[in-house]
Amino acid sequence: MQHVLSILFLSSVSACGLLADDASQQLPVCRDAEDAADPMDCQNLDFRGIQPVHHNFPAQLDVNNHIAVFGTHEVTLALQSDSTELAAAYDATTTHPATLSIESISGPHITLRAEAAGLDDLVITDPRTGALSDRAPYAMSEFSRAVPVATEELYTSSEFFTGTAERYVFAPATRHIGVAYLNAAVPANRLVDTSATLSSDAATQVRWDTVSLDDPSVGMHAINVTVGGVESTIEFEVVGGVDRVESLFTYAGVACFGAFTSDVFVAGLEWTVAVDGVVATAVADPSSGVVTAGPNCVMFDGSTQHEIKATTGGESVTVTSP
Repeated sequence: MQHVLSILFLSSVSACGLLADDASQQLPVCRDAEDAADPMDCQNLDFRGIQPVHHNFPAQLDVNNHIAVFGTHEVTLALQSDSTELAAAYDATTTHPATLSIESISGPHITLRAEAAGLDDLVITDPRTGALSDRAPYAMSEFSRAVPVATEELYTSSEFFTGTAERYVFAPATRHIGVAYLNAAVPANRLVDTSATLSSDAATQVRWDTVSLDDPSVGMHAINVTVGGVESTIEFEVVGGVDRVESLFTYAGVACFGAFTSDVFVAGLEWTVAVDGVVATAVADPSSGVVTAGPNCVMFDGSTQHEIKATTGGESVTVTSP
């Protein structure tokens, strides 16, 4: 499931979406005032918000992402009818610019800035008639803490429908580490701030919530985090080995595995997963249909039983598919 950011803003100051109208595309508008009054009846646009790394951490099934107060978020507008990016002229407004403001617009791309905690709507209207095209709700909340997370392994828990591993340590071969920004809610909401900065003696920032490791040694390392202007420091641990490898789940032609040390999930390992002796690769073997689904997962024909062996860090486990 993809988790979209919740954001709201209608501002008294409008911003034009394009310098020139694209005559080949018309901005869809709500059919009548009744539809315009109910956002569920007037869904013309996709508001494509940028997604955080390891987006399902820690248990995001029913928890929306927020914008960090004093942080920014990037939204791209697209037509729901054919998924193409919006090329027609539009006005973007917010109802409470003191809560959520529009920092910039470039074609279909809108940069939002959270000015205070709360809720607001982003509203898109026709610049000629003022008719409503669509609106999207958003939420803003204050940054509380940051947590290091995996970047390559999507499934890291046996409860794969509802959550992930609670904590991560990292193998020396780890290429990237994600940093999850959280508020103080229970359960916590993930926060987006595309202007966030990360610095470390052991890593280099490559995305607003991701660092690239510079061949770190085994042990503890620090990352300096600035989210919404709030500074903090977190630590991540690089471990030299794993205690065990175990099956996380085998379900509907997908099997995923985890490696652990002191009961903590080890991210960034190199895995070998074989189905009936055929090693899974990124491209499916036409004769076997076996393909990797992330470093620690494999997809296969789920209509028959298979023996699946996963190996990493000198440890392995073998399971038989249902």
